[in-house]
Amino acid sequence: MALLMFFAITFTPMLHGAPRVTACVPAIYVFGDSLADVGNNNHLEVAEINKANFPHNGVDFPDRVSTGRFSNGYNGIDFIAKKLGFERSPPPYLSLTM
Repeated sequence: MALLMFFAITFTPMLHGAPRVTACVPAIYVFGDSLADVGNNNHLEVAEINKANFPHNGVDFPDRVSTGRFSNGYNGIDFIAKKLGFERSPPPYLSLTM
């Protein structure tokens, strides 16, 4: 009887053509090192030489602008965010304002 109830509950919506609900991820939090850097460095109050806003950082981005990352383009987190449906890369945590 339990098996019959399981199949009835599981497959009945499929028979009636119920609309599919797509999952929406509201946010992505990144905990990592420089391989997952999203640009917090430019928002730290440190000496200007420690920031990553030099021209060679970001040359592989579409607009060729440095983003505060110690890389020249997208990293793994950017590709994961794109796969999850985000329109742009995750913003740096320190750049968020209330």
